[in-house]
Amino acid sequence: MRGRRKRQRKGQVKGRQNWVGRGAAIAVVLLGAFLTGMADELTEEAERLLGDLFRPQGEILSGQVRVIDADSLDMDGRSVRLFGIDAVEKNQTCQDRTGTEWPCGRHATEKLAATLDGQNVRCLVQDTDRYGRAVSLCEAGGKDVNYWVVRNGWAVAYTRYSRDYEQAEAKARAENRGIFAGSFIPPEDWRRQQR
Repeated sequence: MRGRRKRQRKGQVKGRQNWVGRGAAIAVVLLGAFLTGMADELTEEAERLLGDLFRPQGEILSGQVRVIDADSLDMDGRSVRLFGIDAVEKNQTCQDRTGTEWPCGRHATEKLAATLDGQNVRCLVQDTDRYGRAVSLCEAGGKDVNYWVVRNGWAVAYTRYSRDYEQAEAKARAENRGIFAGSFIPPEDWRRQQR
């Protein structure tokens, strides 16, 4: 059966063409970034858009929120967990550069509450976690809330679930923002120690 060609499955070529098209779009965005001198900002934006491109779209929640901690919200009685980030816990402490302990978890919670105060928040649900929380990408006033928390140094990128916020974390670290101004126990490890 040497002369037979292997038959392609229906849709196989189309799928490859789709990936080629996406790759070309990404290349154009990155090229534009370098040509305009905005490489860091556009590369970061492209990284976030790529995450959104491959993530299924879900339910949209909208309304005023009450901040529980820097990665958990209450929206009209529904618990929302910010996707792709892991913020310091409300009762967690960190150390500044001199080794002095400070209530970083409380500060993170207060900063997010002040940022979202009075704003309508829209959240795109990505999943539901084991606690029944709507794990979501949220925006307020046209800004990515998840990104804001990481970029201001109140959370780490939760790379176990997403790589969307790695560059935001790297920038916050480089600028010694929030928890990155000193030392801290990663939130996941801190929670484990509290059990």
